[in-house]
Amino acid sequence: MSDRKWTESALNNFRKMLTKVTVETALNVEFDEHLGYEKHSPKPSSNSLYIDLQLSSF
Repeated sequence: MSDRKWTESALNNFRKMLTKVTVETALNVEFDEHLGYEKHSPKPSSNSLYIDLQLSSF
């Protein structure tokens, strides 16, 4: 292991970066679930929901 010591400033910057990445990831997952598809994926066609609803009623 290295004998390198972390400064308070370096640890604080690392904590901020880790928090930012964690929050961004959580928000992206929540947004994808809300939309029903992932970013940059083709949107489901408007007819697919109608067809799914018709088929599920049988």
